[in-house]
Amino acid sequence: MIDLHLHSNFSDGTWSPDKVVMEAAKRGLKTIALTDHDSVGGIEIALRAAKQSGIELISAIELSTTHRGEETHFLGYFIDHHDSKLLACLKDCAEFRRKGVEEIVALLNKRGYNISMEAVEALSAHGYIGRPHIARVLCDLGVIERIKDAFVPELIGNGGDCYTPLSNLSVEEAIGIIERAGGLAIMAHPGAWPEPGKRIPDDDIESFVGMGLAGIECIHTRHSKVDKRHYIEMADDLGILKTGGSDCHGTYYNPVLIGSATIPSEWLTEMKNKLHLLKNGEFEFINTKSKNQNPNVKWSL
Repeated sequence: MIDLHLHSNFSDGTWSPDKVVMEAAKRGLKTIALTDHDSVGGIEIALRAAKQSGIELISAIELSTTHRGEETHFLGYFIDHHDSKLLACLKDCAEFRRKGVEEIVALLNKRGYNISMEAVEALSAHGYIGRPHIARVLCDLGVIERIKDAFVPELIGNGGDCYTPLSNLSVEEAIGIIERAGGLAIMAHPGAWPEPGKRIPDDDIESFVGMGLAGIECIHTRHSKVDKRHYIEMADDLGILKTGGSDCHGTYYNPVLIGSATIPSEWLTEMKNKLHLLKNGEFEFINTKSKNQNPNVKWSL
């Protein structure tokens, strides 16, 4: 089994990277990807644990962008997690994110919820802070019962009363960063944008392909069967890759999701074949169906 969307406590998951690997092995997973939000800090730990467990681990990341005023995520697979430009970008992202979290905390306090940055930071094992950490503080204070109850218009849901963007990266910048780090850029959970039950416009995905998007996350725990079929057909029609994963954040959500959304081995083989062609300069991406193809964007690394 193959699960290509997993988070550790180097972003907003509850498990350490080696715990992620251990839980994957326990559930019989053969290949996994550690896709922490805007962080590659856990990859080396996960790689060592995967080697000991006999699991294949793909170095990956999930970059946050802002598109149409909404938080929009892109997965990067097979990245060089030591790439200097990637690391510089992530440092800038962390600074922007921290300022955004401070603004969200201030907005919540104006509405009388009385939370502190210290309480939010105390929930972070490795310096990354995000909305799930704020949601946990709200849970601890008894404001809400479940983590997901924070992601509503009245609180910190996308565009909500106490929401402010936590990324200033554009889609094109994120795709470019992933490509320069030697990876494949994949649109994350397009059927849950910006929240479950809502899809990003198909035309937008076509425009991303023109920027160098390599594929779509078709299988996801927040995708319906209709979403899954739609995005598989769309990927095939556009001639791009298909991926998927559980988007497990450890025990943040109940039930634990790891291994609950997996992909066929053929999809992973297609990803590796595409990567091989790119790295050997044998493939140049031209999407003839995209209305927004940028003639200056080519898949050459």
